[in-house]
Amino acid sequence: MRYSSSGFTVSRATLVRVVARTVVPLGIVGGALVLLMYTSRDALRTAPKIRVTPVVLVATMARVQDTTASGILAAGWIEPAPFATEIPALRSGVVTAIHALEGDSVHAGDLLCSLSSEHEQLVLREREALLQAAEAELAVATAQRESAQLALDRGIELKQIRAEREAQLAEAEAAVRLLPDEIAETTALRNAADDERTRKEKLVETGGASLGEVTRLALRVAALDAKLHALNTEAPARAATLRTAQELLALATADEALRPAARITLAEREEQLRARVHARDAARALRDMASLAVERSEIRAAKDAVVLARRVNIGSTVGPNGEAPFVLYEPTRLQVRCDVPLKDAARLAVGQAAEIRIESTRDEMYRGTVARIDPVADIQKNTVRCKIVIEQTAANAQAQPLLRPEMLVRVRIEPRSADATSATREGVAIPTRAIIDRNGSRASVWTTQPDGAVSRLVPREVELGAERAPGWIEVLSGLAAGDRVVLDTGERALLVEGSRVQPEEVLEPNSVEPSQLEPDA
Repeated sequence: MRYSSSGFTVSRATLVRVVARTVVPLGIVGGALVLLMYTSRDALRTAPKIRVTPVVLVATMARVQDTTASGILAAGWIEPAPFATEIPALRSGVVTAIHALEGDSVHAGDLLCSLSSEHEQLVLREREALLQAAEAELAVATAQRESAQLALDRGIELKQIRAEREAQLAEAEAAVRLLPDEIAETTALRNAADDERTRKEKLVETGGASLGEVTRLALRVAALDAKLHALNTEAPARAATLRTAQELLALATADEALRPAARITLAEREEQLRARVHARDAARALRDMASLAVERSEIRAAKDAVVLARRVNIGSTVGPNGEAPFVLYEPTRLQVRCDVPLKDAARLAVGQAAEIRIESTRDEMYRGTVARIDPVADIQKNTVRCKIVIEQTAANAQAQPLLRPEMLVRVRIEPRSADATSATREGVAIPTRAIIDRNGSRASVWTTQPDGAVSRLVPREVELGAERAPGWIEVLSGLAAGDRVVLDTGERALLVEGSRVQPEEVLEPNSVEPSQLEPDA
């Protein structure tokens, strides 16, 4: 294909060759020049001059610890203290519902999961019916025993009745035995009175007896005749009374003879009552077992805690001999399980304080106490294991919920006794006018770091110590011998981290000899 303009014709292939051979190389060269100029901008720019002064070495008194009494460093893991709580299944069954998942907070008695319980419900209803039947039979046995007791108690009354009947019989027999004598006595008295009346009737005519005496004797004979008639008439009645007394005594004797049978009956009723009591107790125990099986169909939390592990799903089979379906832990009761090197085991003791740092909680520090030390060392790891209980403090209250079992931690176990001694060491001092942004014992300074022919500004955070000679102060940490600090702290526009500068080393106008900077004895 050809392109024409004002009579000049150029092929497409020719245009491609021109672009590839001319335009592309020029573009590459131009880009390289721009990149070179950008990277060399600092070299092309003149670095400003800035005054610096070297730090001064001084002797300082410090309390140092014997290296044998330094803290013990170890790594560890968080775990529940003193151990996690497993919630087992107390009967075999199939999980039908799950009510709590990992990380859920639960209270004592909260439902964790449910097991199938249709069979257990049917057994419970059957056992309740058997218990009701046993209680009814017990009530019947109780009534029968009370009846037997009443029958035995009635035997005591029968003994009293028999004694009365025996007395009545003796009286009736005496009356029957005395009747002939009474008749004979009455007959004799009547005959004597009649004989005397007859003799005195004969003497009335001669005046030997009065008529009144004869009349009185006649009346007495008549009275004795009436008494004799009554006695003869009373004989059948006394015989009938005797027979009645004999019959009543025979009845009383027969009733009393029944007392041994009443005792036997009472003993039988009492034995039956005891058997019914045992049957009721057995039925109640079976009912309680069935009720317990229904209750164990619901697995509940034993205390206020957090679910650490859930080992079952819907449809899982659980049982007393299997793995516990749930594991709980208390977030306020945690400890660190750490392995201490055997070389430090001799310096380890229960009760030692410890610092615990957890990277996952923004490197916050917790306090703890060594609670237990395993009696057996791990020969493969060359360590001995100890448990450090994490203290519950107000400072840790907000961060405590962030702690989780199995988090990695770093532990520093403090020594049992810090054998600190005073020693002289070499420190550094700087001019006070090199300090910026001071806050108590903390402050900032600018230092220079060589970078080829120039230097770059680097900020440093330092810890200040005691003031020495006028215009000088000791630096406890943050600087070392050979460091240069910037004196031009008033020109803040030049103090930018990483800026190129030309350090001009000068001596501080108020400089003094190092001997003047030594601490007081």
